[in-house]
Amino acid sequence: MMHLSNISCLDLENDDFVEYIERFDNFLLANDIEDAEKQKAEKKLRVKKIGIQDESEKGCTAETEGNKDDFLALYSISEESDKVTGPVMVNIKINGSEVSMEVDTGAAVSVMRISAYKRIKNEGKLQNSGVVLKTYTGELIRPEGIGLVEVVYNGQCCKLPITVVKGNVPTLIGRDWMQCLNLQWLELFKRMRGINFCDKVDSRVKTLLEKYPEVFSDRLGSLKNFQCHIPRQEGAEPKFYKARPLPYALRTRTEQELDRLEDQGVWRKVQYSKWAAPIVPVLKNSKDPTGPLRICGDYKITVNQAAPVDSYPIPNITDHLATIAGGKRYTKLDLSQAYQQLELDETSREFLTINTYQGLYQPTRL
Repeated sequence: MMHLSNISCLDLENDDFVEYIERFDNFLLANDIEDAEKQKAEKKLRVKKIGIQDESEKGCTAETEGNKDDFLALYSISEESDKVTGPVMVNIKINGSEVSMEVDTGAAVSVMRISAYKRIKNEGKLQNSGVVLKTYTGELIRPEGIGLVEVVYNGQCCKLPITVVKGNVPTLIGRDWMQCLNLQWLELFKRMRGINFCDKVDSRVKTLLEKYPEVFSDRLGSLKNFQCHIPRQEGAEPKFYKARPLPYALRTRTEQELDRLEDQGVWRKVQYSKWAAPIVPVLKNSKDPTGPLRICGDYKITVNQAAPVDSYPIPNITDHLATIAGGKRYTKLDLSQAYQQLELDETSREFLTINTYQGLYQPTRL
């Protein structure tokens, strides 16, 4: 295959950005560069990005997020979401002047139009920027430059970069400023139109807690009229593995956890089983070596070898968030020992048997 000669680097002073993108895409196609990592490397070689890095300035200096993007420093004007809730505004002092800014978590950088920038009387010169911004509607904007401004908010004071652009662009607080400013999110959410916020337990909630005490008790619950089944491939041979030795530091807590689960009826001791997997004790909090642990069966050498592969597609979080966009009420349910509220059928229990230095245990629940 004939290869296209090397393409020059992007020159923002002389190159039209859209035309350069088209030439670059043709360069990738002509040279048969399909691998994503190779494309990423090619882009980084040719697109120069300039950020603000002044170590002599004291305070919090934000790194422009565009320096870490593959190609463009993006910011979004969330027009569609504003139709539902309206923009979230916050007042911030910039160089001593009060400025109303829109909080936009979709914006990689903080943005201000040049007319507003001139009004705050910033004495420093704009630094050149190698980034190109892309609006929510897909419009490309080449910034006039980046200025360093003094920001005061809620007792916090620091010098931060602001990206200055031409046109009728809203003044945005992007993620670069959010990394340095501790915004009062609780108060901001309370002011948002269309969101019902409650920071105190309503009397109706207390009534429900008293009416259904079994639902909120510490006892292990159970999903009624349902049992889980773990299928096996036809002709799968049973696999039995001996118990693995445990570190002495974990023995006492492992015994306590096994006894607790046996008392709850989650595990039951058995004398014989065709299937058995060793256990792996896992600390629930890796930062606390003396804290509680979770007992896991090492099923990759037993169950995973004999169970058919589940081809069910894993749901995408973006799709889920899209389905609840514009919603009025949201509920968060945190079930205690959620999986252990699902009972196993008899054939699956032997399949999931674990082998410990205290003997064999079969689970009655997931």
